[in-house]
Amino acid sequence: MEHVNQKVKDCKSVLILRPDNLGDVVLFSGALRHIRNYFPNATISICVKEYVKNYIEHCPYIDYIYTWEKYAVPSSIFDYNARLRKYWLSKHWIGLFDRLYRKHLLKDLNADLLLVPTRSPKKGVYGEHTVISDIPAQIKIGIAGDYSNQNHQTDLKAERLYTQRLKLDQGLQDLHEFNVTAELLQFLGLNISVPDLWPEVWTMEEDRIWAEQRIPKSSKSIVLGLCPGATYTKKLYPIEQYKAIFESVNDETFTIILFGSKSERNLCEQIQQEIQNCKNVIKVLNLAGDSTIRQLIEGLRNCDVVLSADSASLHLSVSLRKPVVGIMGGGHYGRFYPWGDPRIHRVVNKPMDCYWCNWRCRFPSVRCIEEIDPTQIAFELQSLIKELYRAKKI
Repeated sequence: MEHVNQKVKDCKSVLILRPDNLGDVVLFSGALRHIRNYFPNATISICVKEYVKNYIEHCPYIDYIYTWEKYAVPSSIFDYNARLRKYWLSKHWIGLFDRLYRKHLLKDLNADLLLVPTRSPKKGVYGEHTVISDIPAQIKIGIAGDYSNQNHQTDLKAERLYTQRLKLDQGLQDLHEFNVTAELLQFLGLNISVPDLWPEVWTMEEDRIWAEQRIPKSSKSIVLGLCPGATYTKKLYPIEQYKAIFESVNDETFTIILFGSKSERNLCEQIQQEIQNCKNVIKVLNLAGDSTIRQLIEGLRNCDVVLSADSASLHLSVSLRKPVVGIMGGGHYGRFYPWGDPRIHRVVNKPMDCYWCNWRCRFPSVRCIEEIDPTQIAFELQSLIKELYRAKKI
């Protein structure tokens, strides 16, 4: 593989642009230690989404953290006029003001190296390509060849924005994020392979105390963390099916902890209503919207087993080496999950010939998710619990 030139190694300031969702940053987190080791004397900064900052702000490999978006609701003088307020809050205006903020912020960073490890940068006002030209870095390194969030023409036009880009080959639907990150680091000159990229988490003592106070220990039941939410609603498993999952698990009783964001509180409340009367469910505790990301991490650590939709919680659970069953659709199957140890990091899915559709579903409903048999999930969950009993981890 061709490497970038020696000037990269000599850079004294590095800016990593990673403004995607939490799960993407978690999967990239294992690279940060290697980047720090490669640039031991450099100032390393990272730009992430506002809500992701809580996850990464205690990372010892990063000197400065900048947030990708900074949109403030205007003065209350607009409150009386709902129509004007709706216009102000439209996606166009939010995107415009966010870009003006980024342009003002990033132009002052003066990084020697701008690293854009996003596999398929988004176009438009929210996209990474949009602000690359605003950042006055001497060297700009990115990735080309993936069209999940952009078309071929957009990717070609972006070529002029970068000093060099790692060119990905065809057949990308089978290439996991770890493989792409490893190739990018090798492109920079680091001797890194996929096993070196296991994600990391950075929590504090107060986060551990929070989890200990809220997650009940139980000698009579399995403490199961249930994470039903996902950034994209197409990945959500049907609410009414969760009851059938737990009723199909024989000879086990559960204390269930529901995790989720504030926007997923209602989803979790509906699932709580569905499952709280199951004969083998002793208690359901809904913590959706009540935790930070770091508290979520410690909450997952305190559970015996996790059942999760395709979300950041799934990746965090695997990062913690926590036994987990992931409910997966086919939109990006294999690109993000499965990974980890297949003995304790399980997956349940419905294989279809339309897999790797990039979530552009051709059916009226998302069949690869909605038609997963709940008894299949129950089987994997029960099999996993038995495996843990044999290993005496429960």
